[in-house]
Amino acid sequence: QADALFYYQVLDGVISLDLGLSVSMLEGQIDIQSVTEGTNAEFDEVVPMLYVGLRADLPSTGFWVSAEAQGISYEGNRLMEYTALIGYESKVGLGFEAGYRAVQFELKEFEDVQNAQIDINGPYAAVNFHF
Repeated sequence: QADALFYYQVLDGVISLDLGLSVSMLEGQIDIQSVTEGTNAEFDEVVPMLYVGLRADLPSTGFWVSAEAQGISYEGNRLMEYTALIGYESKVGLGFEAGYRAVQFELKEFEDVQNAQIDINGPYAAVNFHF
């Protein structure tokens, strides 16, 4: 999966609100094996999704909390991504973030994939440098 995000920052202060469009390029293969037989399906699709991001900075501390969501629903297919984070950024730009991320795909007819439900979620952490 590769993503491109285009957004407009509606609010820019202690509270930030971003609204926009995310374009995900999804490519993969699903293999299903049973005792008696196996099958597979491939997909390679570009999917536009609506995006919203909300962030609140804790003044004079370097700490912040944020949440992001992007998704789309059409023709029985539903693709959603959610992220909730807490983070810290030092005055020199070095920081970290940790949180939870969920990716949910419910596919009725998506290229070769028929009636699949994919749910990937769990904790997430990163070290970053903002310049």
